[in-house]
Amino acid sequence: LGDSLFLVPERKARIFRDAYGVPHVYGQTDLDTAFGFGYAQAQDHLIEMVLNFRQAKGRLAEIKGKAHIEHDYRALLWRIHSVAGSRYGDLPESTRNYIEAFVAGINHYIAVHKRVLPHWVEEVRGVDVVALGRWLTFLFAEQTGLPELRQKGLMPTMPELPGSNQWVVGPSRSATGKPIFVMDLQLPYNAPFQMYEAHLVSNEGLGVYGTTFYGLPVIFMGHNEQIAWSMTTNEVDVFDVYE
Repeated sequence: LGDSLFLVPERKARIFRDAYGVPHVYGQTDLDTAFGFGYAQAQDHLIEMVLNFRQAKGRLAEIKGKAHIEHDYRALLWRIHSVAGSRYGDLPESTRNYIEAFVAGINHYIAVHKRVLPHWVEEVRGVDVVALGRWLTFLFAEQTGLPELRQKGLMPTMPELPGSNQWVVGPSRSATGKPIFVMDLQLPYNAPFQMYEAHLVSNEGLGVYGTTFYGLPVIFMGHNEQIAWSMTTNEVDVFDVYE
């Protein structure tokens, strides 16, 4: 495409799509890139993102019906969104600025396409993003409490999640002479566990490739020029049931 295309004007982001449709987002600053990342995600999965935000608010049944009332009840019982709101100001300013730039990208897409979107699509706020992160954390934590839930005849919010794995081939065992890191997250392809692939670059030093969950502004599993990282399940018990 030519290097000139990657020279991004100030306070702008450029989004390139490769042959697989993966967005490669370039910006002068981290915040410019975050804005572009929010817009790219909205281009591809706005409805799924908004539904994830609603689920974390405890307002999904309004759109998807009675089958989701139990999920809404638990999100409200766990105070997912209310605690995210009350403690949002505790986040470092730089983190809030990054989240707000990402949200601005989503809302720009909503503003441009408002006339063709469902009436229930609302502007996204920074606290919605934090609440979604809390919701995902609680869902994973709840999995560690499955034995306690079953003792009380309770069902988890989500069906039991499968395992996952990750492994490394050292340089001496690789045909290329370079290490190979394999990430194998075995997650169901349903909300809120769908993964979104992206490449984020800024002139301030941001340079990361990998995947995240719909609606989140950071790469959960991926790599930069120095390291690669992933996650998998374990047996740590961080969940208790009490009356």
